Amino acid sequence: MRRAKIAIAAFLLAAPFAANADPITLTFEASGFADGADTGAPVDPVSGVFVYEAADLLSAIDSIVSVSLSIGSVNYALADVGFYNIGPTLVGFGGVLNAPDSVLSGTDDFFFSFDPLSDSGLVFLYSSPSTPAQNWRTSNFDSFSRTIASVPEPGTFALLGIGLAAFGLSRRRRKA
Repeated sequence: MRRAKIAIAAFLLAAPFAANADPITLTFEASGFADGADTGAPVDPVSGVFVYEAADLLSAIDSIVSVSLSIGSVNYALADVGFYNIGPTLVGFGGVLNAPDSVLSGTDDFFFSFDPLSDSGLVFLYSSPSTPAQNWRTSNFDSFSRTIASVPEPGTFALLGIGLAAFGLSRRRRKA
């Protein structure tokens, strides 16, 4: 029994504990949408929140956790949104109707790109069935922020577990 405990403790100490991706919350408001003819956009401003996972604020997007985005009467759900990582200075989100990095005119579609290095919004583009020949675009972001949630690393939990196990063993020895 003692050998089994020692083997388990040795495994826990030697096992590699990889860091998980951290949830990052991106909040924005974009305004000043226009088409090529400077016609007023059906919805202006557009604001939303994306929660996604990445190793850190400068890393590529690994996955999307949640979405809170409405453009007019369209409320986008997690299944409606994809992400793209084109390079270190161009990542973003978009509707999966066509592809996350492009917009299909005349549909409820969008894409939103930002630069992780400068921590700024680049472009928000959307289309609407009510204006089938037009896409609405802006590079004006009234607000843009990203915050990372601190999540304990798996190694922290392993050390806590080892400490509790050692404490339990020492108490058990004292009683015996």
